[in-house]
Amino acid sequence: MGKKEGKILSDEKIVELYFARDEVALDATDKKYGKYLYTIAYNIIHDALDCEECLNDTYLNTWNSVPPQRPRALQTFLTKIMRNIAIDKYRKASASRRVPSELVTS
Repeated sequence: MGKKEGKILSDEKIVELYFARDEVALDATDKKYGKYLYTIAYNIIHDALDCEECLNDTYLNTWNSVPPQRPRALQTFLTKIMRNIAIDKYRKASASRRVPSELVTS
């Protein structure tokens, strides 16, 4: 990693690293947007472990989708991915807490 470790890279440079399939892109993304993305997830699901899982899923989804796509606004791109992942996790958690209708009627 060397000299890239201490610097916060520009969005354009981070996107270029994704296109080069350089794993430094993931570290740069986490350094620049990690806390912001975690906050988005926490405001939706209120569970620290689930937020970490959402963050990792966001990075994986970004890694898999950036080479064909070139986001103009990286922060907005990441926010949309994180929000969708966190909402899906919230819905799954909420669905598991529902009481089956057979128990309500008896």
